[in-house]
Amino acid sequence: MGLPSHLHAGQKFCFRPQDLTYRHPRRSPEAFLIAALDLLILLALAHFVCDFGLQTDRMAREKIAGGDVTLNWRWWLVSHAATHGLAVALLTGIPLLGLAETVLHAIIDWSKGRLRFSLALDQSLHLACKLLWVGLWVSIQS
Repeated sequence: MGLPSHLHAGQKFCFRPQDLTYRHPRRSPEAFLIAALDLLILLALAHFVCDFGLQTDRMAREKIAGGDVTLNWRWWLVSHAATHGLAVALLTGIPLLGLAETVLHAIIDWSKGRLRFSLALDQSLHLACKLLWVGLWVSIQS
């Protein structure tokens, strides 16, 4: 393994937090574009798993105000939105984007229940959020 770059033979070891920081070489623009597209695909796939695989029928019905029977609708809505937020945080590596996803997902789903708009519009709004997260991820990475 050798000595850290800032030490010479005979010097005492002194831990510096920056020694643990990963520094990747500059990616080519093509590699960066591929990474962004990969992230978008993963976010879209995770969205569909969270919306259609992990969301139960009960959760889908009871997350709408007035449709709640077993728990207050707010609990269902927040727990469903939080699964989306967790997926975004894990895939982007940015917990703040996960929190933003949780909030926006809840607002979109609440609006869908309140305004009764179509599933197509609902899913389009959710996927627009994924584009926003990728855009923010790119701006943070560059």
